[in-house]
Amino acid sequence: MKLTLSKPHIHKKKLKIELVLTPEPTDPIYPLYYASVPVKTTYPGKRNPNGSVVSLIDYNVWKKSLPRIWQHNPCLYTFVTIPSNITWKMLRDYIGDIFTPNTVATIENSIVQSNSADLIAVLMDKKTLLGFEDVTGADEVALQAEITRKLKNFKTITLEKGDTEIVIPQSLDVGSAAIDRGDVFPNNYTIVEAANPANESAACTTIELWSQDNESTNGDAGSFNVGGSGGDTLDCADSESLGTWSGGSKVTKSGLDIDFASGEWIGIFATDADMELEWSGENGWYDWGDEIPCTDNLFDRTTLTLSCYGTGAAAGWGGEYCGVSIDATDGFDGVTADEITGV
Repeated sequence: MKLTLSKPHIHKKKLKIELVLTPEPTDPIYPLYYASVPVKTTYPGKRNPNGSVVSLIDYNVWKKSLPRIWQHNPCLYTFVTIPSNITWKMLRDYIGDIFTPNTVATIENSIVQSNSADLIAVLMDKKTLLGFEDVTGADEVALQAEITRKLKNFKTITLEKGDTEIVIPQSLDVGSAAIDRGDVFPNNYTIVEAANPANESAACTTIELWSQDNESTNGDAGSFNVGGSGGDTLDCADSESLGTWSGGSKVTKSGLDIDFASGEWIGIFATDADMELEWSGENGWYDWGDEIPCTDNLFDRTTLTLSCYGTGAAAGWGGEYCGVSIDATDGFDGVTADEITGV
């Protein structure tokens, strides 16, 4: 696999850079990320005065009629917290430390599993922190521009593969599987899914999603609950930028930090991508424009199942694996499948 950089951003007073992993034609998972996508064009149908689509049914009929092309997509996007004095050498050395041959092999094996987000969240835990610096008070635009300048000569890295490691799934479960569902919700909407609220209070560190279109997009994700006015008003309790991504295949974003309380819902906004969904399931909400974050915002309601899933570990979480009790702070870093009996 190849590793490249994406743009920096600031979240919760911390500076982050995004590392992007893309399969090569010789990698077994390459066919899953060589995607057929509709060519992005301007929707010719009716829109409301605010720009929102009048008929979601007509929009989906039009979308399915578009010509398609093939494109090569990344498989994993990982946000790493970095210091403001980051250098090309510091970052390259850190990448060598976290993306060991065993880790790369485990990513490739985990990303195709049905519970891939849970596995990736564990695998990348403790691999997303290069610096602790608080950048409160900094000129955020200037700082991000400076980081981009410093790292502009960063070269693509080819990652070697070793042995697959054992990882234990995470405990937070919110949203629905990121799969190709056949229908889409137009871009530039905030969509909140109620089908699977958070099963516990925890930080969401990994999100998977699926969108369409041949153009890259950017967006945000957040945790939602009922607003102060009740009814269909919602508050976005916590959120983070998802950076950019490509449509047509599953997108896995790790290194996130979005707090969920038990019972809260996951929501997403995409600037240019149409999100995959089904017009069935539980009642969800939508609103035109970026409502991440928001307070007591009135949403429209509809029945939907959205291709957006989040996971993470709750404090004090434990579980059992092969008859062995596992604490939330334990892990299997560096342990291969052949070294564990009873698997």
